[in-house]
Amino acid sequence: MDGTWFDKTQEVECWLTPSDDEEEGGLQLVDFERVLNSPPTLASVTLSPSVPTVEDTLTATVSGLDDPDPADTPTVNYSWNGLGSGSVNTLSLASYSKGDVLQVSAVATDIDDLSAAVTDSVTLVNSPPSLTSISLSHAEPGTDDILQVIASSTDDPDGDTVTISWAWEVNGQPVAQTGAALSGNTWFDRGDTVQVTGTPHDGDESGPSLASTLVSVVNTSPTAPLAAVMIINDPFAIPPSDELVCGIPILSSDDDNDPVTYSFSWTVDGVTFTGSVTNTATQSTIAGSEIWPGEQWVCAVTPNDGFEDGTASTASFAIPVPCGSLDLAGLSDFPMASASPAVSGDATLEIWIYANSVFAADNLFGPVILDYADSTLQLCDIGTPILTWDHGFGVPYTCTNYITVGTWQHLAFVNDPSAGAAGEVRAYLDGYSLPTQWSNSDSMTFGNTGPFWLGRHAHDNVNQFDGSIGEIRLWDRALSQSEIQSGMTRWLDTLNETDLVAHWTFTEGGGDTSYDQTNSGIDFNIPVQSAWSTTACPY
Repeated sequence: MDGTWFDKTQEVECWLTPSDDEEEGGLQLVDFERVLNSPPTLASVTLSPSVPTVEDTLTATVSGLDDPDPADTPTVNYSWNGLGSGSVNTLSLASYSKGDVLQVSAVATDIDDLSAAVTDSVTLVNSPPSLTSISLSHAEPGTDDILQVIASSTDDPDGDTVTISWAWEVNGQPVAQTGAALSGNTWFDRGDTVQVTGTPHDGDESGPSLASTLVSVVNTSPTAPLAAVMIINDPFAIPPSDELVCGIPILSSDDDNDPVTYSFSWTVDGVTFTGSVTNTATQSTIAGSEIWPGEQWVCAVTPNDGFEDGTASTASFAIPVPCGSLDLAGLSDFPMASASPAVSGDATLEIWIYANSVFAADNLFGPVILDYADSTLQLCDIGTPILTWDHGFGVPYTCTNYITVGTWQHLAFVNDPSAGAAGEVRAYLDGYSLPTQWSNSDSMTFGNTGPFWLGRHAHDNVNQFDGSIGEIRLWDRALSQSEIQSGMTRWLDTLNETDLVAHWTFTEGGGDTSYDQTNSGIDFNIPVQSAWSTTACPY
């Protein structure tokens, strides 16, 4: 009788009926047994993956689970590395390290009995590193740039130190250069494409390679040249007859070895110059007729390599203002013009003076700056330097404390009859209006009779001026204050000035004549050569 006839917990009895071939005896119980539990069985347990890394989760799978007792449903318990037991058949490997051995033991149970344990084990292997990003130093490298890997990100699940090997390609072809930098001076030119591929290593194995973005080599603009401006020969000719030249003492360089050309532009006093310019490949010239003392010229030189402009270089040049004056201190003989320019009505007299001292006297008559057809400009002194304008031999008008000893000062006197009696005569010092007390009936008078003296009175050689006289201008027009202020330090283009009837600059520097720059031709005789100065200049 096999187990198909009974289950566990049932009793199996054996009854016997005796017989002697003629008849049967009574049924007798011979023996009985209780059917016991049969333990479940397990054939094997298998771990997967069979070659795990710390990134994996192990799964234990049993086979051959069986229980002879049909009513039983056996379960399986798992023990990992001998620690505990439970029904969970998975294990995360994140907290383990490569080289660790992981073992699982599986046992089936039907509550009453356990099966024999089955086991399986695996060893954690190395996880390959990964290269997750690459950044290059130049999105558009130039021919002589050094293209570098400036940032790269790696990952290694095992926490190993990762190194990266680099392989460069130019135009899709590998070059014999390792490392994280590639010099354009050696390996690439304008128009080439460059790419680098990185391969990570963790000491055990290499991870997958990663390629950078493909970059194209662009044109490199030429470097800035060195510009220089100079004036050729004598800058003091009036008007300058020589040339203003902008040259390039140091030429541009070009990484692409392109031929470089240059363009020139000029500004004068901050305004773009649009006049005549003569240019060669490396030089630009402004004719002397275009320049004037006191002007500020700037030359800009821009290089171009046929593809783009490079950085411009600038150079500036201030056209020198001719320097000159007459030092009248201590002279016994003074400059004189044999005639005086005739002006009637509106008029303006401008003069630069430098007073070393002032005349100290008991009356108001002081040192004479100039004596002009019986109108005398002189300093008067009542203890401080003061300025007056004297008509003929009369008493001078108001003497006021304005003259400063030891500095150049600009004086301007304006006769403006059209302004009415109150404004008929105006006086200015360094462009600023001075209060005046001219009588309503008086005005400055300018005639063409008699000599024109500098530094002394016309009637006698007294009241001599202790100082220097610079430029003198006489206008047949009443200048406004703004005209005086803007023009007092401007070198005049004499022959093209309107209403300028006499102009002396005292810049000859020697000789016995200081010339009137206008066509009036009223020149001063300079009897003492020591009066000339080319270093003391009003502006």
